[in-house]
Amino acid sequence: MKRSIRTVASYLGLGVLLLSCDQIYFTTPQPIDEVNINTFPEAIQGIYPDQKDSVILGNDYFRSVDYTDKKIPKTEVDTSANYIIKDERIYILDKEEEIKVKGGFPFTLQDDTLFYSERSIMEITLGKKAFIRKTGNNYILNIKEEHEWYTLVFMEIAENGDLIARILNEKDLEKMRGITRIYEDNGDHYLSAKMTSTMVNEFLQKGIFSDTLLHLESRKKVPFKE
Repeated sequence: MKRSIRTVASYLGLGVLLLSCDQIYFTTPQPIDEVNINTFPEAIQGIYPDQKDSVILGNDYFRSVDYTDKKIPKTEVDTSANYIIKDERIYILDKEEEIKVKGGFPFTLQDDTLFYSERSIMEITLGKKAFIRKTGNNYILNIKEEHEWYTLVFMEIAENGDLIARILNEKDLEKMRGITRIYEDNGDHYLSAKMTSTMVNEFLQKGIFSDTLLHLESRKKVPFKE
């Protein structure tokens, strides 16, 4: 995978962004002359493992499962009100969050240190707030964010069956005609555009969507069981 699954989840608005990259938002889905598709191409559906982590592409959903290894001195667990040990599992308390207790993580104790792995799951379901639109032989994933603007992810299906997901950056915008810059601040770009599929393919020839977000290799894909 080109970037960690955690980075992908963060870019898609589900966490703190781990890499410094531009955020490009559009008022409407693109390209404007294509219909919404609510299923991923069958050729790329499957499970893509990456050590403990994995990406799962189902018929109508994208799911990333990410594990982060953690360790805490036992003295901190014993003296802090932020940790709860019950039934051989550790729970983390954070009263500032909507879900105040996370965890239930199994742990091991070694040399007065607790070791455990936090699991996080991010899922995008195709439907009203996310869908793909065709552009040539490839697709653009349109994701409607909470603030009602759209994030675009270009999905290239390579000749060898790999899926390469790419995003726009600020330099890409200089290669694109017919876009209106609504507002810009600290790397956030809010745009209006009416890109047709033909225009998108023209811009692709100029090298837009130049930041690779994720590279899923077909040789590592595990097909779903019949």
